[in-house]
Amino acid sequence: MGEIVLEKFGQKLDKNHSEGRQIIRKFLETHCKISKAASRDLFSLLEEVGTFYYQVDIPEDFMNMDLTSPYEEELCPGLVYQLNGWWEIRA
Repeated sequence: MGEIVLEKFGQKLDKNHSEGRQIIRKFLETHCKISKAASRDLFSLLEEVGTFYYQVDIPEDFMNMDLTSPYEEELCPGLVYQLNGWWEIRA
């Protein structure tokens, strides 16, 4: 199954975590003619075995931040939601 997804999207799907997950799951539903629940299970299985891997892109200026310091909204608003990345497809 990973090979089919690899053919469709290539080795790198440059989408954030949730958008990439939705795109791949929709493809699995359509291609395999399966339900949303089945595509969720299949996606989870393929992610668990390493076929799909989300790589977080951490900006360089965050690399040296002290992540144990108290969170200050004005310094990094919604930090968790701003971290982008891409999906790697390893088939």
